[in-house]
Amino acid sequence: MDGQLLSRYRFRHILFQRYLYSSLDEVERVHLHEQVGTALEGLYGAQEQVAAIAAIAAIAPQLALHFQKARITEKAIHYLHQA
Repeated sequence: MDGQLLSRYRFRHILFQRYLYSSLDEVERVHLHEQVGTALEGLYGAQEQVAAIAAIAAIAPQLALHFQKARITEKAIHYLHQA
């Protein structure tokens, strides 16, 4: 998207993913979820106005999840309404 590199990690086994996630402390998890939510907002919201609305609506459930886990309740609720 606009020349930005996106990373996505896939794990061969869900148990390995869960192990790595659970090894993060709570503060680190909250911070990472906030960073991911903010990055997704920036990437998808920076598109042309009409395209941005459609793109944000398509990822609203993921945004709601990340902001909920980041304990940013207002944004989580906002994106839940859009989902």
